[in-house]
Amino acid sequence: LFQKYKTVLQVAALPFILNEMELKILLISGRKKKKWLIPKGWPVKGLTFPQSAAREAQEEAGIEGVISPQPLGDFGFHKKITKSQTIPCRVIVYGLLVTDQDVEWKEREQRDRLWCSVPQAIEKVTEKNLVKVLRDVLKDPGLLTLNI
Repeated sequence: LFQKYKTVLQVAALPFILNEMELKILLISGRKKKKWLIPKGWPVKGLTFPQSAAREAQEEAGIEGVISPQPLGDFGFHKKITKSQTIPCRVIVYGLLVTDQDVEWKEREQRDRLWCSVPQAIEKVTEKNLVKVLRDVLKDPGLLTLNI
């Protein structure tokens, strides 16, 4: 059934703050498996990719802020559709400078939030292709603020 698909596209926000001159990244837990990741999802019709990524961050992590118009990177993974089927996904990642963090949000009951340093995020994230994006940010934190 899904063999007709080539790679499908998702968008993601990499939420960050500068806290006392230290860069902090926000990770969220997955809904089913409790692994650490960043807010991501499908592009929304009528919204740009950055706007779609910002909406995912609001729904999944209860945060708002300034999204970069340019992607900071991308990564691939295989999205599980059924127990035995996956489809290849390409995720375009945008930096999101967090300005507001809600106490209540849409997926609060399903997800945990964790603010951490980039090295801590690299240790906690198990998706190896996302780890590569985080390592790029560690080398060049300016990637997060492209045109913000």
